[in-house]
Amino acid sequence: MEIKKLDYIDETISAAFNDFLGKCSDYEPYYSNQYNPKFLGYALFEGDTIISYLGALLINFEKPVTSDIELDEASKNIFEISALTLPEYRNKGCFTKLLGKCISDWQNSSNFIMPLEEEFKEASFVSDYLYSEYLYVLKKEDFVANQETLSKDSLKIDHYCAFTEDHQHYYLYLSAEDASNSGEALEADESLESSEVYGLEDEDVQILNACFNEEEPAAVINISFEKSYATIYGVFVDEDKRNLGLGYALLYDCLEEHFSNYDLPLILNVTSTNIPACKLYKKAGFKAASQVNFYAITSPMS
Repeated sequence: MEIKKLDYIDETISAAFNDFLGKCSDYEPYYSNQYNPKFLGYALFEGDTIISYLGALLINFEKPVTSDIELDEASKNIFEISALTLPEYRNKGCFTKLLGKCISDWQNSSNFIMPLEEEFKEASFVSDYLYSEYLYVLKKEDFVANQETLSKDSLKIDHYCAFTEDHQHYYLYLSAEDASNSGEALEADESLESSEVYGLEDEDVQILNACFNEEEPAAVINISFEKSYATIYGVFVDEDKRNLGLGYALLYDCLEEHFSNYDLPLILNVTSTNIPACKLYKKAGFKAASQVNFYAITSPMS
């Protein structure tokens, strides 16, 4: 058996890798078909056949540092590990070999985490529990049933809630009176275009500028649409305007507008470490549909 480090799945091994994935159709680990500095890959070969593969995805930096640099803990890369082994080779130490090689190559500059099910958390390579990631869901019938109660908790302020025509972006603007009452002065940063700050499309910028004269929103929510559901992401409240109820005010307006136009349930991902966000979504009626627990991973060779 031979371990090979793979920058990506190139043409020379693509057939072997696709054959490997085809024999393990129940799961697909992280991999890339072209060079990407956010991916690490290691494969265990028996002859020309891949029998086990480990993929690691960089989740905290744009680019990884080189593996020979010694960094403090706060500056290290964090890689999320995924792995897959052919059914007939499982429980024979294949994953242990790949994990040991990966961590020995990168231990000076990186930390590793992995989502694990209950039966694996006592394994030798598992260190501390880190956090849980929840999938929250809100269905239209649940929102409608609780809408009157939910609306009572929303701020009764003279604010502007802007949503683009495709219902994919929502923005909350405070009126001058609201800003004054909260002790906050709204000062637009004229050096930045709204598209630079919020990543808006040109047509979205035109809509917002026509309505709000380029004032900077105090809160933002984004939605992406799939065939059977819609996903909330990129929820943000200006740091100096948090804990005023603005996030919930915009979220409620967003939910009300969404469910008046669509029947699609709304989903989102949130981690247990983001306590304010968890409280916000529960208050708005979202319920946890699933939970994945993440653990720190250490080398089984150490």
